[in-house]
Amino acid sequence: MPSLGFAPSFFTHYPDLPKDVQKKIPGLMAKFEASTLAGIHLEKPKTIADPRARTIRINSFWRGVVMAPTDGDTYVLFDVLPHDDAYTWCECHTFVMNTATNAVEVVDVCAVRAVKDALAGSDGGPGSPETGAALFAAFSDLDILSLGSYLVVGAEPGKLGEISDGSIRPEETVRAWTASA
Repeated sequence: MPSLGFAPSFFTHYPDLPKDVQKKIPGLMAKFEASTLAGIHLEKPKTIADPRARTIRINSFWRGVVMAPTDGDTYVLFDVLPHDDAYTWCECHTFVMNTATNAVEVVDVCAVRAVKDALAGSDGGPGSPETGAALFAAFSDLDILSLGSYLVVGAEPGKLGEISDGSIRPEETVRAWTASA
């Protein structure tokens, strides 16, 4: 039987939701557990950054953004957004397990791509790939990872670099994350 959990980051946005939407959230858990997945309108958007991204219907205007499990049957609710915004969110975000903190992090891959593109056109100024190495030189990969996940420039979105022998160089990384759960 499927169940629904809540990412801690969800409660940051909860007070900003309209009162009628807030009132639907407690019932959503019960409805989720009592119904078939089709009954709650669990949908996998066509264009997504992470294959685990799904949306569930709250009402005709609002949708919940959830992470589907890779095994088991517990889904995690990360946010409730207007319909079109929920689908856009799924296009630009991926879920990454931070092995240092054991937390699921939401990575904004659209922001990562924008930073990567900006760095590619960099003139060698502060923070560019040529001069940015010294910025993080005093920190180990594990220290940096404990602050939040990072992506290797040019790697597949959502994939962490290898962390074993310090082989990740700061000039190869772009850090962008939106929330830890």
